[in-house]
Amino acid sequence: HEQEMLTGVAVDAVFDSVSVATTFKDRLSKAGVIFCSFSEAVKNHPELKHYCVRGIPDVRILVYNTIPLMAMLRLPTAESRGKANVHAGGIGAGIDLAQGITTTAVHHGHLIETIPGTQLPVGGIKLPHWRDILLIAVKATEALGLRYAGADIAIDRDEGPVVLEVNARPGLDIQLANMAALRSRLKRVEGLTINT
Repeated sequence: HEQEMLTGVAVDAVFDSVSVATTFKDRLSKAGVIFCSFSEAVKNHPELKHYCVRGIPDVRILVYNTIPLMAMLRLPTAESRGKANVHAGGIGAGIDLAQGITTTAVHHGHLIETIPGTQLPVGGIKLPHWRDILLIAVKATEALGLRYAGADIAIDRDEGPVVLEVNARPGLDIQLANMAALRSRLKRVEGLTINT
């Protein structure tokens, strides 16, 4: 009866670590996705550690129809209390999808060139395991049956890329970080058929 009531109704779904662990862990495992709940300790990758005051950076990948559209490195700051959350004062750095290197960055909606309080440039950061990050984001989105989603991936020192969370309705700050409109990227891949 509940399913009938919801027919034709848009539903906003966020797949957090608890719901993924209890509902989708087997499907993710079969797809080759390593799941890491928030309660598990993720060890900061040495190539990214010095860009963070504390906390673990992550990569948000927007995926549509199995195609990565945009990516953003989210860096925690002292202001964000170690959380890789741009709304809490973290930094969002756009990523060149072909190379896995950061380009432009934003902090509180303003373009920045260096990490606040340091002289470390935000552009030009080469992300380790880049191809694996893209692949795991696509696989996680597919395994959850989502056509469009934002996959948040951390890069563990020992395990490499691990899924933190998959959002069915991710925020759009990624457009500012990339200085690009999502709509134009969606139009470029509209109607493509992907053979995997």
